Amino acid sequence: MSYCINPWCLQRHNQASTNYCQACQTPLVIHDRYRILRSLLGEHEHPYTEVFEVSDLEEGGKRKVLKTLKCQTNPKLREAFGQERRVLSELKHPSIPRLEDAFSIAITHPTHRELPCLVMQWIEGENLEDWLDRGQRLTTETMAIDWFAQIARVLDYVHQRQFFHRDIKPSNIIRQPSGRLVLIDFGTARELTETVINGHSVTQWRSLGYTAPEQLIGKAVPQSDVYALGRTLLHLLTGTRPDYLDAPYWDTMLDFTPSDRFRNLLDRCLNDNPQQRPTPKAILAELQPTQSTAPTGSTTIPPVIPLPPKQWKFPKYSKWIALGLIAVMIAIVLSFFRPSMIPVGSQSPETAPISLIPTDRLISYGQLDKIDDDRISQLRLDFQSRKEEGVNQLRQGDFAGAVKVFDQIRNVFGQQRDKLSADERAQALQAFKDPEILIYRNNAESRRRSIAEKTPLYTIAVATPLNLEDTDVSRQILFGVAQMQDRAVQRKLNLEVMIANDRGNTEQAKAIAQSLVNGIDGRKILAVVGHYTSAVTCAALEGVMNFESEVQQTV
Repeated sequence: MSYCINPWCLQRHNQASTNYCQACQTPLVIHDRYRILRSLLGEHEHPYTEVFEVSDLEEGGKRKVLKTLKCQTNPKLREAFGQERRVLSELKHPSIPRLEDAFSIAITHPTHRELPCLVMQWIEGENLEDWLDRGQRLTTETMAIDWFAQIARVLDYVHQRQFFHRDIKPSNIIRQPSGRLVLIDFGTARELTETVINGHSVTQWRSLGYTAPEQLIGKAVPQSDVYALGRTLLHLLTGTRPDYLDAPYWDTMLDFTPSDRFRNLLDRCLNDNPQQRPTPKAILAELQPTQSTAPTGSTTIPPVIPLPPKQWKFPKYSKWIALGLIAVMIAIVLSFFRPSMIPVGSQSPETAPISLIPTDRLISYGQLDKIDDDRISQLRLDFQSRKEEGVNQLRQGDFAGAVKVFDQIRNVFGQQRDKLSADERAQALQAFKDPEILIYRNNAESRRRSIAEKTPLYTIAVATPLNLEDTDVSRQILFGVAQMQDRAVQRKLNLEVMIANDRGNTEQAKAIAQSLVNGIDGRKILAVVGHYTSAVTCAALEGVMNFESEVQQTV
């Protein structure tokens, strides 16, 4: 197939054998040399530029990248496109794409326009945004240090040549099959003299969650790249977009316990004050002692090997509220089908016969000291007694007192961890990561604010088995919902969460679904967050499908 370069063409797909677009007659061999094979961004994904995979006919069909500026009415965009050409022509580094050609072509349909073009080296590999979307993340400190150092080394090279990038993020980093990381898209790069020496503000380029505070107001400096690198590392480490991340506590969300040295270095990169951030050279100096070999982007860097799947284990990125894998809102539809429609289903390892427990001992918004058959919340005696104190105040209606108690529990690790012994720190971390404490804390705050300010209160439930031997998935689901609720409450939305332990059993799930439909203690449930590990979710989904089938048959 040949693809038409004309962004205003209405039918851009053409047969590979044709030399002119059948719709607009634009030549399909660009600059007498390049044939476009496909769009790399999608036709409508970016309003200003387009990026294509092309075949270089003068080099035997070698793959390359062609970038065009389709919006030329904005002088800032024209300046940025020209800047990218100049930056790439001056930077020669194995982790930066080579600029191979630059030219403009005339587009005559529907009117005459000039279309600036850049041709760059094709980088084989996968960008880290796509890597994250596959459920991958950095699972060891060694791997994190390797990637940290690779990007810091590229930034050090760029900064030494009096440029800075201004748009470091996972989608602008490609991991080659060899393991080398390549930094792409220098369309927002600036020369240091244009901003630092002259001291004036420049065009504001921003990527939500990654951009440094000073860059948001048009005052980008080289240290802005370090902040964006730090935010990118947070995403790669946690699997969670930094704009959805409780950044001060990132080190509690990893698959490993980071060393103090690594944690402190990354925290300094995230400092709001650019003058307090380390330079790329300083980052490399601090990382160097921890590296057995200093990677220079050589082919000896080992590839990232995905962990083998376990039963009922899902990729780590699913743990946050996106819950990426079939996290479903079902309570909105629960009201549309009769409880009798929830099928018992066939017996499986998940639904093996167990004695049922009354649902009022399995569903809690903070009124229960402990949910029955709950293996998630296993705290040491001191923290458990303090948690029970907070729950008791919540149950008695002392919402402000409950918030204070739960905050005190979480602040032991959040604010005092450096003063604790190793054992005390482990206990404090366990309490800090207890999702029930965060949920009950925000339940109390939502209740307090709803009463004091006479504002609406919304209640949702999260259904998951809390009794399984492997609690990892359920813990991640609860913590993801807790993080979502925390952000909602911070934004002044009164959101209460009920925790439902369906015990991984269909009969128990049927009883819980009935209770959620009827409401708990007068609370009507707006929605239920579920998961395919949850019998409530599976039973409800089957019920919905049965209901839809009945409706179709009736119609």
